[in-house]
Amino acid sequence: MRLKTSILNDFNSKPYIVCTLLFLFFGQINETHAYEPNTGHAFIFSLAIEQFLSCHQDKKQSIPDINIFTKRLIQGNVAMDKSLGWNIRDRLLLKNASVFSFQTRTRNWHFYNSKQQKHAQVANINQSMTNLWDEALVGFHENKKLNDKLLFVGALAHLLEDATVPAHITPIYHGPTAIKFLNAKQMAKLVNYMKERSDSRFVIHDNLDKYPVEVSKLRAKLRQKTSCGSLAKSENSVSNLLLQNERFTQILLETPIIECSNFVWKSFWTPPKENEYFGRYNIENENILFGEKGNLTDSNGASCSFDKDDVRYREFAQKLHLQAIETDVRLLETLLL
Repeated sequence: MRLKTSILNDFNSKPYIVCTLLFLFFGQINETHAYEPNTGHAFIFSLAIEQFLSCHQDKKQSIPDINIFTKRLIQGNVAMDKSLGWNIRDRLLLKNASVFSFQTRTRNWHFYNSKQQKHAQVANINQSMTNLWDEALVGFHENKKLNDKLLFVGALAHLLEDATVPAHITPIYHGPTAIKFLNAKQMAKLVNYMKERSDSRFVIHDNLDKYPVEVSKLRAKLRQKTSCGSLAKSENSVSNLLLQNERFTQILLETPIIECSNFVWKSFWTPPKENEYFGRYNIENENILFGEKGNLTDSNGASCSFDKDDVRYREFAQKLHLQAIETDVRLLETLLL
């Protein structure tokens, strides 16, 4: 099923239009994204492209201009948050260019939980990334020029990277609180529980999104892989890659937190109830969010303390970033070799 080109064709009441305008406004600030577009997604994907070209020198030699090749891939990746801009040629001639538009993004969000998909649709909103994923694949196959295909490879990589963010695969809603005007019964509960936090009244932030991508450390870890075969194709139909990232992130969330044997990383992100799509940030008992200084407390009174720049935060984020890079490499191998 194709994505429609105009969101206003779907909305038939004033609250939908008001929220669309608010979402378009908030969609331009970094806090509404998963990884930061320019310093998160772009850095992760750049490392993946670098590793891909290093592993496949024959492919590298066949590319007329490596800089244009890389730039076009990253452009498509970042455009999933920032759109394609005002490039008239791309807007008019690119097939499935609507995948990159803000209008599409207001109706198709970047969350993913394969087990909760039946709860993802609310009115005209698909809260999951599944439509975007399918349409980005269509765009890759329908556009015949390599430079056009590369945009959609970047788009798919962006969604793969999102699937290594715990708040995107649990999932936990974060972004503009104005969504409550879309459907008060269904969506107000996604944001109202956070209103006591002064930093979440207009936009709910996820701190892992902003965690620095430590390029030099990640590059060193990639170099430790003695052969490119350790990064090579493994069950790598494109659809499996998305499921692999979801599984990896879910498993990592079940990992005990060092020095806090009663807690696993999932303690920061509470899964959804059986009949719901979104879970919640665990702010019970004045618990901190990931990346903050303070304590996590459970129902038995056990506590786990964190510093603001806790090394455990950095190591957890680095594992997610490395997974995103490796899966991006597999995506590039699957679609471009």
